[in-house]
Amino acid sequence: MLLACLAAPAPAGAFSAEEGRAAADRAAAAWARDHQQRDGAFVDYVSRRPTYGYAGVLLGYGLLRAGERSGDRELIRRGFRAIDAVLSSDHPQRGVFDSLANSTAYAFAARSLADDPSFRALRPRWETYLRGITQPYIKSTNLKACTADPVCFHNHEVVGAFGDLQLLATGLRSTVPGAKLSDPLALRESAMRVLEEEIPLATGRAASYSFGDSDADGLGLLSDTLTWPLAYHAFSTAMVAGAAADLGSDLPAPTRAALRGTVGALAGFMAPDGDVAYLGRRQQQAWALASAIYAASVAARTPGFDAREMKAVADRAFARLVSVNTRGPGGLGAVPRALSPSTGYHGVDANEVVPAALTIFMLNLASDEAAESGSVEAGALPADADGAFLEPEKTGLAAVRHGDLWYAVHRRIITYDRRYDFGLVALKQRLPDGSWRDVLRPRPNTRGPSEDSAGPVIEKDGVRYMAYGDTIEARPGGVVIVRGGYRSEEGVWLRQGVTFRFKPVRGGVAMTFPLRAGDIARMATYVRAGEGRVRGPGRRSVVDPRLRATVSGIRPSSVEFVDRGYGSCCDRHLVAATSYLRPGTDRVVTYTVRARRGRSGAVPGTAAMKDEGSSGGDGGLGAVGIAGIVLAAVGLAGSALALRARAVRRRRREARRRRRVPR
Repeated sequence: MLLACLAAPAPAGAFSAEEGRAAADRAAAAWARDHQQRDGAFVDYVSRRPTYGYAGVLLGYGLLRAGERSGDRELIRRGFRAIDAVLSSDHPQRGVFDSLANSTAYAFAARSLADDPSFRALRPRWETYLRGITQPYIKSTNLKACTADPVCFHNHEVVGAFGDLQLLATGLRSTVPGAKLSDPLALRESAMRVLEEEIPLATGRAASYSFGDSDADGLGLLSDTLTWPLAYHAFSTAMVAGAAADLGSDLPAPTRAALRGTVGALAGFMAPDGDVAYLGRRQQQAWALASAIYAASVAARTPGFDAREMKAVADRAFARLVSVNTRGPGGLGAVPRALSPSTGYHGVDANEVVPAALTIFMLNLASDEAAESGSVEAGALPADADGAFLEPEKTGLAAVRHGDLWYAVHRRIITYDRRYDFGLVALKQRLPDGSWRDVLRPRPNTRGPSEDSAGPVIEKDGVRYMAYGDTIEARPGGVVIVRGGYRSEEGVWLRQGVTFRFKPVRGGVAMTFPLRAGDIARMATYVRAGEGRVRGPGRRSVVDPRLRATVSGIRPSSVEFVDRGYGSCCDRHLVAATSYLRPGTDRVVTYTVRARRGRSGAVPGTAAMKDEGSSGGDGGLGAVGIAGIVLAAVGLAGSALALRARAVRRRRREARRRRRVPR
């Protein structure tokens, strides 16, 4: 009976308008309480410097929403003070994010706080700013070239389109020459051109997935051209979704199709624990999860989408957000680990203010959508069943579910940053209680002059040749095949026609690849500093509390823990546990990464993982944890009953034997 009751527990961390708004309001209030200066600006507690850009407007907007909901006039006053600080700052050249932030915040204030004294005092200057917005300032020459190229895509383009629609929604008009609001018709046409023509072209239709009985094709990746980080796919999809919510029935058919493709891809590569930002820059940042929540919440209300699947996407992303990205004001942190002035920038490519502001902004927008959609029961994620997502053309990604494993394989490599590395870039294992844990640590942030790879890497004549895939395919049984070879940072090939094979094994994934006689090669796995050890016959394995990485097919000539101060989204200090391989004859090498278990079968290291971020969250027991405890108790009770039954049977056998013995 107890097991039957546990079969369908209430979902922990399910997203709703109430839960989303509560999370946003807690974080906004905490920023105002602990990190807002007298002039209204917010101080990044890592750099200890105030921020006067669009993040201040977004946090101010979050305070306005929180204050209006609770009737707290002090929060409202602080919100307007934050916006005033940005408008008063010496920041004349502003971009698309400034326009989006100010337009959205102003429209809300004019609609819901028109009689507030702080708004009446700020309104003339705020309207002057909005009426003066012209074409966005773009500092980067590369970004300028990309936005002008119809084939190249950058997230700023869709932010600009969504922001222009929000600017039109203010109802303001302008007489300033060259201002966007001086010609509302042209402004709308420009935004629609981006949405109807450029977004579908940038999205493409090469991605697909097949999980269990669920299949989808014609999906697309919408992220920054050439690098395609997954966090920005979630964000760009959210921006398209925001435009779709604004346009309603006026949404062009090509844009609707593109949104269907990007949301479908988001659902397809989402891990069962809600992870959507495991490859590329801004890895594991909170706003990527909030973006997924917003995109799914809009899609759930849009005809042609599976509302139950979209609810599952929103629920998983929200559950991860409030259990993993918790180390920040009000329980929302930029990344899963704690940041401080001494260690904050070590491996993290963002300050704290901007990610927090974007997260709060997205949660408020998503909550508005959820409030309108009513009650929807969550369905399943694609990756709740065995199968694979495949994006073969752009970044070259396969995300696979096989039994109790979920893993991602990347075919391309961008050499200056290990977050875009080749090969097995994520590996998660489902635990007996149904939760998921990361076996592989997220790759370190090495952005800059550090062209290298975890491997396989071959060094010849002082040149590093790194594995690179031209093609990637997912096969039945969880197998991923990457075909390519080894090439240098300059694009010079050492060897082509090489096949790299990834196959699920018990508790992990094995990669096989060929080496030739005389090669000087290496493979590495990142572990926390001080945790890695070399084990096994022939010193073939590296172990830490979570994994065992083993070389077979050749004995490593040596194993070293290379310490170059690596840091990541989730770990302050990583080292590269590196196996050096020098084959005397042509060999096929297998490199296997498995989840490690203790002698009792328990998974060690889980608490340590939670210390700096994991799929398990930190603080308190969720429904899954409680269910696990109850199940464990049931199991212990069952074991006790079984032992008692065996004792009774043993006594009966002894009694029968005594009766057969002659007196």
